[in-house]
This record gives sequence, structure tokens and C-alpha cells, in this order.
Amino acid sequence: MKRLLSSEDAADIEALAREELDVLLERYYDRFADEAGLIGSPQSCGPMVERIAASGVDEIACLIDFGIDPEQVLSSLPHLDALRAQWATAVGAGEPQEDQSALAQLTRHGATHLQCTPSLALALAETDGGLATLGKLEQLVIGGEAFPAALAARLSDVLLGRVLNMYGPTETTIWSSTHPVTGEGPPPIGRPVANTRFHLVDPAGEPVPVGTPGELLIGGDSVVRGYWRRPDLTAERFVPDPFGPPGDRLYRTGDLAVLRPDGVLEYRGRLDDQVKLHGRRIELGEIEAHIEAFPGVDRAVVGVVGEGDRAALAAWIRPRGAALDAVEGDDPELIPLPSGGVVATGDHRAAAEIHKEIFEDGDYLGDGFLRLWDGMTVLDAGANVGGTTLWAHRSCRPARIVSVEPIPPTFDRLRRTVRANGIDAVLVNAGLSDTPGSAEFTYYPALTGLSGRYADPEADRRRAAVLMPAADAADVEDFLADQYRNERFTCRLTTLHEVMAEHALTDVGLLKVDVERAELDVLAGLDEADWRRVRQVAVEIEGDDRRDEVLAVLERHGFETASRTILAELEVGIVYGRRPGLPDAELPAATPVGDPPDLDRLREHLARALPGYMVPDRLTLLAAFPLTPNGKVDRRALAAAPARRDSATPGPATAQVPPRNELEQRLAAVWCSVLGVERIGVHENFFDAGGNSLLLIRVHARLAELGAGITAPRLVELFAYPTIAALAAHMGETGPAAEAGGPAPADGADQDQRRKARGRFHRRRKAGTDG
Repeated sequence: MKRLLSSEDAADIEALAREELDVLLERYYDRFADEAGLIGSPQSCGPMVERIAASGVDEIACLIDFGIDPEQVLSSLPHLDALRAQWATAVGAGEPQEDQSALAQLTRHGATHLQCTPSLALALAETDGGLATLGKLEQLVIGGEAFPAALAARLSDVLLGRVLNMYGPTETTIWSSTHPVTGEGPPPIGRPVANTRFHLVDPAGEPVPVGTPGELLIGGDSVVRGYWRRPDLTAERFVPDPFGPPGDRLYRTGDLAVLRPDGVLEYRGRLDDQVKLHGRRIELGEIEAHIEAFPGVDRAVVGVVGEGDRAALAAWIRPRGAALDAVEGDDPELIPLPSGGVVATGDHRAAAEIHKEIFEDGDYLGDGFLRLWDGMTVLDAGANVGGTTLWAHRSCRPARIVSVEPIPPTFDRLRRTVRANGIDAVLVNAGLSDTPGSAEFTYYPALTGLSGRYADPEADRRRAAVLMPAADAADVEDFLADQYRNERFTCRLTTLHEVMAEHALTDVGLLKVDVERAELDVLAGLDEADWRRVRQVAVEIEGDDRRDEVLAVLERHGFETASRTILAELEVGIVYGRRPGLPDAELPAATPVGDPPDLDRLREHLARALPGYMVPDRLTLLAAFPLTPNGKVDRRALAAAPARRDSATPGPATAQVPPRNELEQRLAAVWCSVLGVERIGVHENFFDAGGNSLLLIRVHARLAELGAGITAPRLVELFAYPTIAALAAHMGETGPAAEAGGPAPADGADQDQRRKARGRFHRRRKAGTDG
């Protein structure tokens, strides 16, 4: 309370008698508790919330007091939720609740300026509704996280106004610099704002020249005093300013930046990614970059696990094309496909049809008439639940995928398919026609692929009955009645011209159209300039007359054409168009999603590219990374999880075979003791099981103490024979154990382990380190 008073008033407070001060503080607390806070039970706080709501307030923010034990705060949060539910029931029962999402509020209030994090901007930009709302902003300020180049390019394309990258830590009062975003590469952090100074220094605190990365230090009027009651941390992060007036200080951001010749700063990452392990400084980002360059890898996170001599580098790897399915959200409608990935059909039969037609039969390539390549743009018109979108994602590395689907329930399934497979796609919730507007669409919940603007339930049922001539008529009728039960939705209409313009699609590698008898309307939504930007077209049609009309449209616009029939009974087929010369054009080869990365080959790749001490001891494949509440990778959760080397399908060479004789048993006992594990197989590699060179020295010392006829191997031999079976075989060949019969000779798996181990050992020696 003293902090609320002037110094004179505070002095008067100090002069009060203890009894008077207690009364004053009691009255002060009671007034605060009754009129300025939510202190008590859900029942006692209910009247306060009702009074606030009656005054027109529809949102309450709660500040968690950092002076209270965190566990006590967390245990009280359910009471806060109970109060929220009680208020919603008492005050809002029967009344329609306004959508309070960020997108809805931006639209409702006609916002012209927005400041948000890249994560929120990315979420808003996932749908065409979000992009349209963002596009109306006069100014969008992005800050709080690193600004991805791809997001910057997308926002620059759609916004009529200006996009600014805002940089600044809390310790310098939030804003320290801004820079306009052009969409060309990662956005710079710019120049300092007024009364703010930037300095780039090396580890010794000396200024670095232009073009040389250095730690960013910030000075000026905005630098705060320090951390509350943390003098040690304050002294570490707030240092004297040798470049400014006497008494000024600089804040060490821990950010790595570089100064361009034009005076603009570029962000290069966190110095926190640099760790010191066993006396060596290691840049984790460099290791992650090398892992992500390996075939089959989508993303990698590298960190340090363990402490002391057990500390080791660990890498967690998400394979390209890994489906998140139940790992995130436990969605029962996500059905796995035989070739990988999941689709949100909720129906195994529908998923099997998608897989056969699109993945196995390659319907949209027409027996090689069309082609895919890395870096192409795919425009999926009539995306349905996302089968073609997933196929494009897994068949090559497309630069962009834009998927259009009008019907809300189907669009929701498309969104789940895209999210579950980690696909970077722009989703447009609209129908396509020759002019913008709106129209009614018929939705078949059991047959989403046959839904559409021109769907006719009665006619569609009669046509489907043709495919079941031998079945009992009553059974057919019941079956088709269920399959063609339907709902109607009024959907927004747009045109391909608007989609291409809104998303700046200047080179469409493949335009796929599957819109259930609306294909001519959809193609009519392209103007001449749009047609010149399209290289290939695949249009699903129904009826021979419709096929001829689509062929004529494509030929009129200069395409080479072909067609194929995929269901003769219903005259369903696909028409293809390609630009002349495309088959012979020099385009990047398509890189399909293959098997998960081979961890042994990946380790060899890293050993060739990096010094031995930078090769992670542990490699783990994950379908998904754990995330913090604000959507960032939770590195603490990764480090806390078991970090043993994990292969999806271990072969016999890595299966956990128990010790087969006395020598292997004694070696296994030593290994388990040093590694801190209960058991280990005789074919498991010491380093892959969590070992490192320091622990190997401990193994060497333990083996020297075994005695009883065992001659301890030299330390160099422990590197050369990193499995129990290989080491026991070597010791049996060269020591007294051979005279007692010793172990069986090494098999093919161990011979292979020996070759790998020797190669690793020599590479480490060449790198100037023992591991």
C-alpha cells in the first residue's frame, strides 16, 4: 500500500501505531477483496461478476500473483473455471453468445490495425476468411517470435496495407525496432526506434564489423532497472554501457544479429542454441540444419540430456510425411492410408477408395501424361477431405498448395487432414464458379466426394443403382437411402481468378478440378492471363459430352490434351491438359515421401559433415513434437522423455538379444551399471544406448577390476568394438577367455557393427576428438 502513496503520505503511515495500522490495512484489504478483485469462492464472487456484466463488460482478465506459490495458484484455477461456468449459466443462459475469436472480433469491429505474434497470424492465414480479413488491415505489426520468411511472403501478398516486423524484449520496454516487410526472405529487425541504441559485440564485448554476427546489446531510455529481487541475474544481463554516457547500462539480449551495409539489422537466432558440452562449444542449430538436409527428415530438434559425464547430445526427428493422428487430439475420424499419412474420412472404405484412385492408380497424372516436380504450386479445386492435397504433399515437395472446398463439414475434415499430416497448405472455404456470389450445395455425409452444387439426390440414387443390378431391390433401396441422405448448405462462391489473385499464384504447376458437374463453371472463372499461368490441368468429368466440352476448352487455351475413363458404367473420367514442351522441360525431380530416415545412415551422414563431438549420441524418431501452451516446441518435455535410440521397425541386428555366456553376462553387468539401465542386448551399440567417451572410460576402469581370468581390453578397443557381442568375441580371441571356450564367434550383424564402429572411431580421431 505504501507504494500507492506519495513519499510524504508513506511517512505518515510509518508513524501510525501498530493497532491503527492493522485497522487501516484490514479496511484496505476488505475494500480490495470486495470491490477490486475476485477473491473467495465461485459463489461469493458471483455477485461481483454479475455487476460487472450488467455494466456492459463482457470479458475479464485475471492477473496471477507471482508472490503466491505456483502450485497453489495452479490448484486454484479450476475454481476460476467454475466461476466462469456459473456466470455463463446465470447471465448468458438462453442468449446467443458472440464469437470471441480473434478473427470474429477483427471482423465485427472493423479493425484497421493489428499487432500479434507470428503464430496467431499463421493461424488466421490458414483459411481464406482469415486472409480476407487480414487483407483489409491498414497496418499489421508482427512481433514476439521469430518471423518465418514463408509467412512474411504470404502476408505481404494479401495485405493492402503495411506489414511491420517489430522486435524488442520486455527488458527494453517491448518495442526496440521495426522494419517494413517486403516478403523477400526473412524479415530484418530493422533500425532502433527513437532514444534507443543498438550495439553488436563479440564474446569479449568488443564491437564487430559490418557483416559479422554478434550479440545484440540494447541501450537507451527504454532499458529497465533490472529483475525484481534478482541481483545476480540483473548483473549478468544488464551491463555498463562503454559506448554511452557515464552511468548508462546495456541489456544483453542473447540474440545473434548482423549489421548490413545499409544500417539494417538482421536476426540470426539465439545464442542460447549454443551449448557447452564436455569442454566444447556446440551450435545446436547447425546440427539441426544438417539433420533436416537428410532425405526423409521433416524437422529436427537437438538438445542436451543428462548431467555431468552422462550429459550427451540427443536429436528428436520428425520424419517427412509423419501423420500426427492420435498423438494430437485423438481424432477417431483420421484413417491411416497404406502408403502413409491419414485422411479425415471417418470411414475405412472411403479412405481405401481415395488411396486406390489417387495414390495407387495415379488418376491425376494420367499414366505419366502429367508430371510432378519439387517447388511446384498445386491448386486443388474441390479438395473434398484432402486426398489430393495429401497426395501432392507426399509425392513431391510443393512450394505451395492452395485447397478450395465449399461445404462446411467437408471443409472441417479437410482442415483436420491438413493439420494431422503437417501440410503447409492455404485452405479456402468457398465454392468455385464463373462469378462471385453464393449458392446452395447438397452435402452427402456418407459420400462427401459426390456432394456439390449440382448434386441431385434422386438422380444420383438412380445412377448408383445401375452399379448393383444383381442385388435385392429392397436392400438396394435401403442402402442407397442411407448413402444419399443429405443436407443443404448455402456457400460463398468465388472464382479461380480471385483465388489466384488473392494468393499471388503466378505459376500453377497443377490445377486439379473435381467439382461434381460444375467444372465448366469453374474453368470459366479464369481469364486469359490466368490461363497463361497454368502449366497442367486435371479435370474429373461425368458424361462423354462433358468430356468433349472440357477438352475443347483446354485445346482452345493451347494445351496438349488426353483423357481416360475411370468408371465406364457412369461415364466418369478425367481430362488432362499440359503445356507443349513440358515433358522435356528441365524441372527439379519430384522427391516423394519415402520410408522413415535410416538412423544408421543418418548418423554416418552427420559424421561426414560434422566433427565427432557434434554428432548426437541419441537419435529418436517422433510423429509429433510436444508443444508449450503458446505453440512452441517444448524442449524440456523432449529432454524429460526417454531418449533411447528409437527405430520404427528394429531388425534382427538391433533386437535385444540377452547375454549368451558368462563373459557376455559380466560385460553386460558393467555396461548396465555405467549406463544406468536395467538390461541391454548384446548387439546394442554402446553409444546408441546413451554412452559417450567419458562413460566409456568408466567402463574401461570397471573391466580392469573384474579379474578372474579376464584381461581388460585397451580403451581404443572399446571404441572399435562397441557391442557386447563384438567385444566379447574380441576378448575371447585374444585373452584367457579363449582358453576356457569363450563365446561364439561374431555373427554377420556384429561384423557389420565392427565395421561401423571402426569407421566412426577413425572419423572421430580425424576430427580431433575421442567422442
